[in-house]
Amino acid sequence: MPEAAAADVAGAANPGVVARWKARLAEQRAHLRERYLANGSSAELLRRHCAVIDQQLRAVWHHLEMPADMVLAAVGGYGRGQLFPHSDIDLLILLPGPGDENGGAKIERFVGILWDIGLEIGHSVRT
Repeated sequence: MPEAAAADVAGAANPGVVARWKARLAEQRAHLRERYLANGSSAELLRRHCAVIDQQLRAVWHHLEMPADMVLAAVGGYGRGQLFPHSDIDLLILLPGPGDENGGAKIERFVGILWDIGLEIGHSVRT
């Protein structure tokens, strides 16, 4: 592995970045809870929770510089825009063809980081 690529891999799971994402997610979820307790709107809670998760997934996906030909899709309750606060987040990662070692490693890092920041991920990878 070239030195620059090795540095990128090491930086991908930088504990400082992961800690910031984890703290931000906790803050956002606490804010959602407070807002829900104040107004009691479950529809708003579900919609806003999906938006928080969308934002977090995008941040990690872009940080890892996932290949442009990979697609991340929400499925299940999350895909329907009905993500309850303690539900797992169902994801589908679509590949254009058979995966390679580098792509597989990136997917593993992506899912691992999501777990590290406190998201319960259910995922599948398909071509």
